[in-house]
Amino acid sequence: MKVVVRVRTPSKSRIQEPTELVCDIKKNTVHVRMDSVSENTPISKVPGFQRRRVFQFDKVFESSTQEEFFENADCRSMLNFVKRGFNATIIAYGQTGAGKTYTIEGIGEAQDMGIVPRLIKLLFEDKVDSNQHRKEESTILKCSYVQIYNERCYDLLNPNLNYHAVNRVLSRNNKKNIQMPSGYLKLRWSSSKGFYLENMSKIILQDAIELQHWYNYGNLHKITAEHKLNVSSSRSHTLFTLYVRNTNRSHEGRLRVVDLAGSERISSTEAEGVTLVESIGINKSLHVLNKVIMALSSQRSSSEVYHVPYRDSLLTSLLQSAFGGNSITLLVACLSPNGKHSEENLSTLRYASQATFIENQPKINIDPAQLKINSMKSEILELKQRLAQHNDIGLACDQYNSKGAKQPQRLAWSGKESKLRTCLNTYSRVLQTICNDNKMFLSYSGRRNCAPVRQRKGNAFCQLRDCLYILEHNIETLEQNIVQSK
Repeated sequence: MKVVVRVRTPSKSRIQEPTELVCDIKKNTVHVRMDSVSENTPISKVPGFQRRRVFQFDKVFESSTQEEFFENADCRSMLNFVKRGFNATIIAYGQTGAGKTYTIEGIGEAQDMGIVPRLIKLLFEDKVDSNQHRKEESTILKCSYVQIYNERCYDLLNPNLNYHAVNRVLSRNNKKNIQMPSGYLKLRWSSSKGFYLENMSKIILQDAIELQHWYNYGNLHKITAEHKLNVSSSRSHTLFTLYVRNTNRSHEGRLRVVDLAGSERISSTEAEGVTLVESIGINKSLHVLNKVIMALSSQRSSSEVYHVPYRDSLLTSLLQSAFGGNSITLLVACLSPNGKHSEENLSTLRYASQATFIENQPKINIDPAQLKINSMKSEILELKQRLAQHNDIGLACDQYNSKGAKQPQRLAWSGKESKLRTCLNTYSRVLQTICNDNKMFLSYSGRRNCAPVRQRKGNAFCQLRDCLYILEHNIETLEQNIVQSK
């Protein structure tokens, strides 16, 4: 878990109050002065509250450009880990109007591109370079894009489920209760996948233009609204995921970029109606996320085992791998430069500081079928070595008998060797069939006509298992005969 802090560049169009943040870029610390906070405010009554505090992070960025942040926050290295088969997660966290969406998406100009457009460009540039040097490497790219709105998850890449945004605008204008469609994605859990979304769209990609098109298409259907603090406030948490599968090495890396909706204080936003309901839902899910962070950070500093409430929220369920799981995580804590939001900034810094104590256990995601194939290949190698040892013993017996010495009980070497070699050749041939079918299955993944390939692969595994049993039985019989002949 890596935590960085980014302070938004002051806006010329907004009235700014003097900031109470002092950033030390060399020491990667943030000093907060809370001298102007009244003793009657809620935050002043929090246990351990101090009017001057210092927070230490991995990196601190103040008034940085998009390119400087992308390079110095190690976003490029996150993509390299994904290509090697690891999971990686980038999360933008902070109050509303702190620059989270700007950090993730950016603006249309090249110098103001956010993290995702730069990752898209870098991903396909590296893919072209790798194909020129290693033509045997085969990579399959996919993407998915979902949003969590009022504790329900909607597919932003499925045109049939995107009319809920229109219903929401009509409900806001007419001041009626919002009516959401029934086509939301259901959360499931399995022992192999963990938490996942059933029937989520995964688009197979060919180039950077297509990937950027789908990303922009999903952004068009995000739910946003205007309130006092932000003219385009995100009303949902969005999760954009890139899947990078290497078919030759049979591993799949996953890069997930999360743009969290900002925490909101109702007295500041003056939200009402539908916007008020949305604010309550956003704050509730972020509260559960903060509980998860506190529980995981407490486990490191104490020998006690704390309950981590992943299941209390849809957001924390989907981000389980990012917090205490097998993902390499980069948490970007976004702060406002306006001194008016000192209490919100302090709350963001407190939870971001706790996140630095979380430890993840990254690991490479290898295809289960490939793991089985690798184990069978090792068994073939071991059986070949044992068979070679038996051939050496048979040759020694033949040389002993040719000298006219006393002949021991002779084994029918030719018949035994023929059966073993036939079984071993069948074993190797079926294993090669499984390898070919597995590559074909990976290349057909995500298409409708992959069922026959899956069935052939299952039948081949059964045939290979039977051959393995026969081969092991014949070798054990041969070993017993050799012992008896001595």
